[in-house]
Amino acid sequence: MMNRSLLPAFLLLSTAAAQASLPPLSTVLTLFVISTDKDGKEVLTSASTVKPGLQGLYVLEAHASKRSRRVAFTVPVPAGTSYNGRLLAPQGAGVTFTLDGKAFSARPLIKVDGKDVPAPINTYRAVRFELPSVAADADLRMDVGVTFN
Repeated sequence: MMNRSLLPAFLLLSTAAAQASLPPLSTVLTLFVISTDKDGKEVLTSASTVKPGLQGLYVLEAHASKRSRRVAFTVPVPAGTSYNGRLLAPQGAGVTFTLDGKAFSARPLIKVDGKDVPAPINTYRAVRFELPSVAADADLRMDVGVTFN
């Protein structure tokens, strides 16, 4: 039988140990199809089936269980989709893009007739959100709009 006076201390330590075992950041990435209702309001529905030309939205939700520094979240733009310019970033986030999944830039460049020119946004393959820090118990949301090819 446990001593009653030790029970509150045991529960406090167990809770602290459980919280310490949580990952510092947890994320969920969800793909939605964007449509409009009869009143013209935007509606997000689960993307179980899609057709070319439809608009989609990747929503990345993150929760920080403890303070973290220099955090980066990358949202892919998979084959069969094209980035369409829609973006929602947390306040203070730097946003960069990649054409190859390796080199990220605020404005990726391609060679055209031997000259570097801005790449069309529909050629971006991922979007990276970088934050200098994330507070403990913070909830973040990042959106990346796509068009289904």
